Amino acid sequence: MWNRLAVQRVQGMSNGEYRKWMSSMVSSTSVEQRRLVVCAIWAIWAARNKALHEGIHQSAPETTPFIHLYIGELEAVNRKLPGRWIEMERWRPPEPPMLKINFGAAFNERSKTSRSGLVCRNSEGKMIGSRTVMNKNVPNPFAAEALACLQAIEMGIDMNQREMVVVEGDALTIVKKCIV
Repeated sequence: MWNRLAVQRVQGMSNGEYRKWMSSMVSSTSVEQRRLVVCAIWAIWAARNKALHEGIHQSAPETTPFIHLYIGELEAVNRKLPGRWIEMERWRPPEPPMLKINFGAAFNERSKTSRSGLVCRNSEGKMIGSRTVMNKNVPNPFAAEALACLQAIEMGIDMNQREMVVVEGDALTIVKKCIV
């Protein structure tokens, strides 16, 4: 495990030295060891942020059990995953001369807000526009996705392009409701 000397050595490294150390560590350790190191770095960073932003100081003996519990949870999740992975369809650009606008939404139940993400690409897959929209008074995740879809359609109209625009999202219920 990390000792004070190792932490001081990492803290004194330049970005180039740190990248070289990380690359060496990744190529010479097992998956379990890499998981432990990455989780430890994440936990140390989180403890640092708590101390800096919240005034809550956490010692190494307090951080260590968190790391082991978290890794235990990851291992439990991995045991429950199916033996086969379902391959997802990869994104494809639209046929020329069409444009494609992809939409997605993130919903916050507590604040009843959502954020819509919109990306427009041409037939070569090059991004030609994007938007992020903050939405207030959103009642549920379904409404958040519907709003993102509407905003994607509005983006296509606003672009005033001659090309046909395809709107694509991963919310199957919303997409089915739009196809009438």
